[in-house]
Amino acid sequence: MKKWIRAALACVLILSFITACSNSGGNGKDGSETPPPAVSQEADTNEKDSEGKQTPQGSMPSYYSAEPATITMFIGHQPAWPYQENWPVWKWIKEDTNITVKGVPAMGDSNDTLALNIASGNMQDIVTLYMREAMNYGSQGAFVDMSTKLDAMPNVKRYLEAHPDIRARATTPDGAIYYIPNDGAGITNSTVWFYREDVFHDQGIAPPTTWEELYAALKILKEKYPDSYPFTIRHGLGTLAMLAPSFGIHATMYPDPETGKVKYGPVDDNFKELLGWLHKFYSEGLMPPDFLSFDYNRWLEFMNNDKAFVTMQYIGQIEIVNNQLKKGKLKFLPPPAGTGGKAYLPNNDFEISGLAVATDSKNVDAALKYIDYLFSEQGIERLSWGKEGETYTVISGKRSFPDKFKQFTDLRKDVGILTLGTYGQFNPESLISIVAEDEQYAYEEVRKYLYPRAIIDPTFTAEELEQNLQSPVHKYAEENMSKFILGQRPLSEWDQYVKELEDRGLQALIDLYQRGYDR
Repeated sequence: MKKWIRAALACVLILSFITACSNSGGNGKDGSETPPPAVSQEADTNEKDSEGKQTPQGSMPSYYSAEPATITMFIGHQPAWPYQENWPVWKWIKEDTNITVKGVPAMGDSNDTLALNIASGNMQDIVTLYMREAMNYGSQGAFVDMSTKLDAMPNVKRYLEAHPDIRARATTPDGAIYYIPNDGAGITNSTVWFYREDVFHDQGIAPPTTWEELYAALKILKEKYPDSYPFTIRHGLGTLAMLAPSFGIHATMYPDPETGKVKYGPVDDNFKELLGWLHKFYSEGLMPPDFLSFDYNRWLEFMNNDKAFVTMQYIGQIEIVNNQLKKGKLKFLPPPAGTGGKAYLPNNDFEISGLAVATDSKNVDAALKYIDYLFSEQGIERLSWGKEGETYTVISGKRSFPDKFKQFTDLRKDVGILTLGTYGQFNPESLISIVAEDEQYAYEEVRKYLYPRAIIDPTFTAEELEQNLQSPVHKYAEENMSKFILGQRPLSEWDQYVKELEDRGLQALIDLYQRGYDR
């Protein structure tokens, strides 16, 4: 059995905490960022073909398949807008590329399904995935090294040249590129605080600016609404990655923004303060007793029925919930400052999702053309806005989506725009254009509170990655976070907990990350 098959089987057993805490994401939530530079029309029509020959001006673009082609694509789990084979986006892609895409959605957890597909040898031509999986399986031979294929992908080549930070993130220590990261929709990963403005106003409560004020506000709300749990979250322990920056730290390994020295947030005294507040909220009934198992629908139930009034969620959810509320209104809340007076939000304005090509694919050329199309001017245009007359109209030179698309989620569900595998470089102007004018301010406000740097794992060698995955540190920290919040372990044992992590190899793991970031 191949090394990467063995690795895939092993990874079925890896818990998701590392990914949850190091990146809130990475793909397809709600929001946008500043528009990426467009690729010139020349990039599509005056390029080298797969043999390196110059294609004449006016000929078919490099991504167009001379013969009709069909490729399969593994599409990760996206329950809010599940894959539909009849989405218009697939028709437009075929018109532009002469390539038919057959999606194969994950059955349940994406990482588990991908690992089993690789282990069984049942791989699709293209795989939607995250950086960690791309580096892990790619280094074991599962994916094509696209650094050797860039002459056949002129639009991707220009994209990586124009974004050296993205290229660095996609490149292994030995120079291989096993996946092409998405870009342009990073603001959809922004997680922000929001609150019921009407309820706070009616109760005479000022928006809290510190965690002390937050606690006081929640106590009042609990008294006025005894059946509520005023502070509600939906990502379980993953929410710690969203809350930790308010205390000037992160919930995983991260380089200090000033010194570059790697730290592990879950052993910091400020992290202890965060857990202490959450234990207080939990023990006093200010947050739901089953918060660790909350899913999206359960969270919506609380937000829509006066059962919760303060939360932290993806930025686009403000508009989604407001459209469902029968009364009142949610509003962006500047992050309450924790210990040290920090008022930070996670700097998640980037994407770690992307596309890889299976080494065993019999349609590598078509797969490469498809990915190249996603980063072409035509692809960016088509897959950000759709098709004139079908998804938008132009009035006085300005594009406008029809009223049937009340929010961008509708475009995802009904059309397939901005779903996994249907875009490469996205133009966020289309996303912002559909947000209600009185809620667009949140997309500007969030930038005022971002942590000084984005926390993205460094690229590891295969040996380093395996060492990271096999380390018991992350799992043990996660187990104890739950215990501290639920009161199953007292915070008076904090120093003992830190020593237990040190005994399990914490310093070796810090050194591993330091080497990666230094490199």
